Amino acid sequence: MLFLANNIDFEEDFVVPGDAWGPVKQEITKKDNPAGHIPIVYYGDMTLTEHHSIMRYFAKKAGVYGKDDEKDFAQDCLGEFSKEWRSDWVGTLFDPVKKEKYVAEGNASYLGIGEKILDRYHKHFEGPEISLGDALLFSQLRDLKLTGYPIDAAKYPHLTALLAKVAKNAKVKAWCDAHGGGY
Repeated sequence: MLFLANNIDFEEDFVVPGDAWGPVKQEITKKDNPAGHIPIVYYGDMTLTEHHSIMRYFAKKAGVYGKDDEKDFAQDCLGEFSKEWRSDWVGTLFDPVKKEKYVAEGNASYLGIGEKILDRYHKHFEGPEISLGDALLFSQLRDLKLTGYPIDAAKYPHLTALLAKVAKNAKVKAWCDAHGGGY
C-alpha cells in the first residue's frame, strides 16, 4: 500500500501458501533471506528483507518518513503495534484453537489498542500523506476484513478514518479492487 500510494513502481510475485510453500521457503532461506520468510524486494543490486525495514527504507525514499521525528515516532509506534497484531492474526489462519482464542479475546483487544494509539497521535496521521504506519495498519485491517473479522466503524472512528484515508488513494483502491474484497 505504501508503494502504491507513493508512486513507487514494483512488480508482485505472489507465493501461495500450502504445499508449495515448503520448497519456496527452502530456496528463500538459502538464497535471499536467512530467516526464510517474505517479503523480499530486489532493488538495484540490493536484496531487501524484513517487512518493516523495507517499508521504512522506501518511506524515506518517497519523502514521507525521516523529516519529522515526532511524526516518525508515531508512524513507528503504529507500525510496531501492527507487527504484533499481524503475528497473532496469522496464527489463527492455520490453527483452529488459536482462532477460537483470537475471536474471543484478541481481535477486539487489538482494535481497541489501535484506536487508542491513533487517538494519542492523531495529528500525525491527518492529511493525505500515506506513510509507514498508515500503510501497515491499513493492510492489517484489510486482511482482517477479508478473513471475516468485522470492524465496527462507530466503535473505532480513528481506525475507520485511517482506512478511508488510505482506501481513497486511487492506486490503492484499484489494487484492492483487483485483488478481491476492495475496501
